[in-house]
Amino acid sequence: MVTSNRDDPAVASVGIFRTSFSERQLAPLLQALRAPAFAEVKNPGGMMSGQVLRKILVKEEGREAVARMVLEDGKPAGFVAPEGILLTALRMTREKAFRAVALEPLKFPTPFKREEPVSLAVSLAGLGPEEVFAPLPQKWEELGVDLSIRGVRGDVHPTQVSSRHLKFEAVKPAEVKVLTGAEEGTHLARIGAGRPYRLDVRRRYDWPPGAWRVEVSFTLPLFDREGAKIETFELVAPESAAHCTGAVKPEDLAPPPRAKGEESEPQEDFAEAEE
Repeated sequence: MVTSNRDDPAVASVGIFRTSFSERQLAPLLQALRAPAFAEVKNPGGMMSGQVLRKILVKEEGREAVARMVLEDGKPAGFVAPEGILLTALRMTREKAFRAVALEPLKFPTPFKREEPVSLAVSLAGLGPEEVFAPLPQKWEELGVDLSIRGVRGDVHPTQVSSRHLKFEAVKPAEVKVLTGAEEGTHLARIGAGRPYRLDVRRRYDWPPGAWRVEVSFTLPLFDREGAKIETFELVAPESAAHCTGAVKPEDLAPPPRAKGEESEPQEDFAEAEE
């Protein structure tokens, strides 16, 4: 089961995937996992914020479980070999959907004007032979559904990004119109092959004019045809570039609020420094 695609938004599917591998296919993986080079991999003593940790956990009947962890930017050969085989196996499994959905490609509208209505199309497609069911907007709050839109200024140097260069929008159910998928007489949408769950998200964005990088994420529970919850899943779309137009407000140019007790010198506004 894959519950999130945040690690690789380009792979848009989540859900249950099923396949099988022959002993011949598994032989290279077992050889790599049982090799002395893998056993000798040293787990990192610590990690810094922003670093990526990779982990392989091996459980075999009659053998003690083995876990090896490495930092993404310093993987030894003894870890790289089995990891590569595992990633290939995962990609092959991901192609065999049983009960799954995919976030169809979406692009945040551009250009868009500050505080004027913007329509964003969000669609979940069904994968595999088994249909799944998702909550309709009127049940989102009750069932913990979260459709979020995050913006980061794309025309500000990363070292200069502050809270005023970030936007986080939680979509309200009232801002969503169901276009297809609603199951009559229920609070659920049916998602299956050729039967997508399509939404039109229409809302206003009070974002300062300029370039933005926009990420859309959709967290929701999925149910089987008997109404049993399968799991809560997170779908993340790849970032898209968008440009906001409209008026600049005084608060757009104000420095970010300083933390209590902070006494650092005022920083030159990046936009002014670029002029």
